[in-house]
Amino acid sequence: MVKKALARVPDHSSHKLELIDSIQRLGVSYHFEEEIEKSLQCMHDTYLGCSSEDNDLRTVALRFRLLRQKVTVSRV
Repeated sequence: MVKKALARVPDHSSHKLELIDSIQRLGVSYHFEEEIEKSLQCMHDTYLGCSSEDNDLRTVALRFRLLRQKVTVSRV
């Protein structure tokens, strides 16, 4: 069910950020590492193409935190 939700929500959507954040806060992100990694990589690659509606402070802060965590985990 969660894998389907991750696949169904567009990568550039703020809803995807919130879904990933919720999965991580629930402590079950290790089940979906590959899907989350692909989504975050796509968000990083297409960041400049984001619409202005997805650039409110909350969304930008959440995107920054998730991408920063991805880099930190990758380096460990």
